[in-house]
Order: sequence, then C-alpha cells, then structure tokens
Amino acid sequence: MQSPIYGGIDVSKDMFDYAAIDTQNTTIKKGSLQMNRDGFQELEKLIQSYPNAVVGFESTGTYHINIMSFLLSITEHVHLLNPALVKKFAEADSLRKTKTDAVDALVIARFLIHRQYNISATTEIDSAYLTQLARLRESITRDVAKTKTHLKQMLNIAFPELLKSANLFTDTLLHILIQFPSAKAIRKATKKGIRKTFYNLTKSRGKNPNLNPDQLYELAKKSIGTADESLEMAIQFDIKHLEFLQKQLDEVTSKLIDNVNKHFANELEILKSIKGIGDTTASHFLSEVKNIHRFSSAKQLIAYSGTDPSVKQSGNMIKKGKISKRGVSSLRRVGYLITCSVIRHDCVFRDYYLRKRAEGMVYRKAVIATWNKLLRVIFAILTKQVKFDHNHG
Repeated sequence: MQSPIYGGIDVSKDMFDYAAIDTQNTTIKKGSLQMNRDGFQELEKLIQSYPNAVVGFESTGTYHINIMSFLLSITEHVHLLNPALVKKFAEADSLRKTKTDAVDALVIARFLIHRQYNISATTEIDSAYLTQLARLRESITRDVAKTKTHLKQMLNIAFPELLKSANLFTDTLLHILIQFPSAKAIRKATKKGIRKTFYNLTKSRGKNPNLNPDQLYELAKKSIGTADESLEMAIQFDIKHLEFLQKQLDEVTSKLIDNVNKHFANELEILKSIKGIGDTTASHFLSEVKNIHRFSSAKQLIAYSGTDPSVKQSGNMIKKGKISKRGVSSLRRVGYLITCSVIRHDCVFRDYYLRKRAEGMVYRKAVIATWNKLLRVIFAILTKQVKFDHNHG
C-alpha cells in the first residue's frame, strides 16, 4: 500500500500556497496558485497524482470556504484545522526559520503528520453556513441599533418631548411618525385627523405607545422642537429603514435557529436548560463553537473565546494580565449578552457574579469571570450530553 502524502494549503483572499510532504518530512512539491477556477483545476491534477493525499488547511473566516467545497467534491481526505493549534505547533517546530506563506503551507502539512486531525471538513460546510448566518444577524443587529440612535437624535430636534413621554419603538407610534414626522407636522393636523390615524394604526398594529392621540396632540402643541422638510424626511427614512432591517433580522434569526435545530438539536436544548439562554443566543453560540468535541478541555474553549488571561513572563516571574482577546470576537460578544441574561435569570451564576463583585472585581471583569465559569459548565454538559442541574451548579 502506498504511503500517504500530506498536503498543507495556506489560504488568502486571491491565492493559496500548497506544500506536499511524505511521512519522512521530505518536501515533494510546493507552489502557489490563484484562487480561481484555473487554480482549482491545477490543484485537482496535483491531488489526482497522489491518490493517498491527506489535505489540510486552517479555518480563515470566509476565505477557505470555496476551496473547501471544491476539495470535498474530489476527495474525502480533507481536514479543517484550528488556527490556534497550528500556530502553537509552528512555534514549537524547530524547522521553522522564517515567516512566509510558503513555510506556513509546509507547517500545516507537518501538523497533519504530527497531530491528530479529528476535524473533518465535511461536517464544517454546514457549520460555516451557520457561522455566516450568525455573523449576518450580528451585523443587522448593529445596523438596527445605529438606526435607532440616529432616529432618536433627529427626534430630539423635531419633537424632544416625545422621547421622554412615550415608548418610541412601537409599530403604532413609528407609523404615526411616518405620517406626522415632527411636532410641527402634528400641530398642523387636526385633532380629529390624529385620532383617526392613531386608532386605525392601533387596530392593525397592536401595541399602544403609552399615550393617546389627545395627549400626543397636546405634547406637540407645547413642544420646543423645530423641523424643516429635510429633517422630517430623515425621520421618515430612518423609520422605513428600521422597519426593513427588523424584517431582515426576523428572517435571518428564524433561519439561523431552524438550521441550528437541524444540526445541533440536542445541544440547543441542553444550552437552553440554563436559565437566561434562549433559542437565539444558544444558536449563535453553537454556530461559533460548532462541535464541542473540537475542544479537549474547558480551558481550550475559554481560549477559543479569547477570555483567558494573557500571560507575560520575565525571567522567573509570570504575570497574568488582561484577557488575551486571541479567540473569536463574535463569540465574546454573544458571550457577554448570554452572561448578562444568565446573571439576571439564574441564581447559580448570579451568586457567583455577586461573589466576584464582593471580592472587589469591577463590573466587566466580574462578567468575564462569570462567562468563563459558564463556559466550563457548558463544556461539561455538552460533552456529557446532559441538561444543566441547578441543584449542582
């Protein structure tokens, strides 16, 4: 039987480097190809000339997805590697003398020989799709927050009293503001017209904005707000844009939860057994972490989150500093949301957070400490495939 050949691929936006070695670490072939159809076809010829080739490459956000899909269409011996583990191996690899893309491809090939590569790329295509959905949702959420902030800034000029007197972000009030986008516009209308618009919208849109049409009219009469046509247009645009973004957010959230349910249904239910974690945050977490068996310990999971302490060593002195932030920033962001919610709803983690605060930790540091505890618990329950027991938390 022919000995396997190990191929490392280092991916960038417009090209990729490859290096092939045998079991004796002898370089057989290396080079660079363009990230296009011609480059893929050249790569296919190379792989076909080595039937026992094992191919590996790092997860690079989005750059690796197309080449991964292509490789899986021509061979099953494809492995997606954790960049942190490859980097750690590279630092210990005495053969590594310089830092170039070509050498990185060789290091990846050597990593395939010397380490267990138990992440199969076939399981990662769907996971990559989930990650993209989660990141898209996160991006839309930021746009929603930005649009809301801008709308409030505009209304602070056009109708400042409204911000203090009503629940602004209800469908009813937002649609009233599309028709009457300032205190000046409301004053120009008749009381009867405002009432009619208000009740028609309340009937079709539901939630009441904490004030009735007469109160809205009186508020506008006493308002110090000023607005010209351009400001009113900006308010109308923000509201319509907000409505569009909210529809997008609902659609992407629904799609994310549905797809996570297809691939990680049991894990989703296990995470939701912790009070304060719901479908949306659990789905985002799983889209980032994927298969828990990628991590050999809770410590690795915490490092992946980037909330492990950075370590500085000088001589015999070892000093732990701020969090490393070497992990996945999106996981840290959703981790912050999860932790704040869990602190509010789950007494086990709330008590832990309050204990850290009593020890003198500032708010954010105590939240991070609670998140790390939460990650240790999550690692344990997902690994054991059991729901969280609040009596033994």
